[in-house]
Amino acid sequence: MERITLTYVPYKKHYVFCVDEAGFSEVAEVMMHVQSDQASYELFQVACVKDFTVWHTEMEERLFKQKMGTYLYVAASWDMLNVIKHIAIDVGFTDEEAQYRGIGEQEKAVFCCRCHGVTKVENILFCTKCPECGISLTISDHFSKNKEAYLGYTDIQ
Repeated sequence: MERITLTYVPYKKHYVFCVDEAGFSEVAEVMMHVQSDQASYELFQVACVKDFTVWHTEMEERLFKQKMGTYLYVAASWDMLNVIKHIAIDVGFTDEEAQYRGIGEQEKAVFCCRCHGVTKVENILFCTKCPECGISLTISDHFSKNKEAYLGYTDIQ
């Protein structure tokens, strides 16, 4: 699987960086561009969360208060990234206004085209077996935002 690199998007009114400990190095180069352009930015560092509800509410408020023209960069562990991404989408950030970089191993969800079950796959595999209907699936690169899963095609032999 190819590595996703964050890229600098110039001429935005404001930049927001949300990172955990591992994600800081992933946004460093983009932050250098922002700083050299003397653009406005904020850095939100997220850490292990003791009270998830309080943290979630605070993050939602921080992102909700952003003005139009803000560009969002998120670099964090996959679990944290998914939470922040859902918050960002809920408060109105679009795919054109944000970039995301997951750190570490990613658990993939695969949608079975036969029974419509969703299977979690820990390793990046090309094939898996659907636990619901037992059919062999080839994992495609087609991702459904609606199902939040990759499409699993049936292996016809």
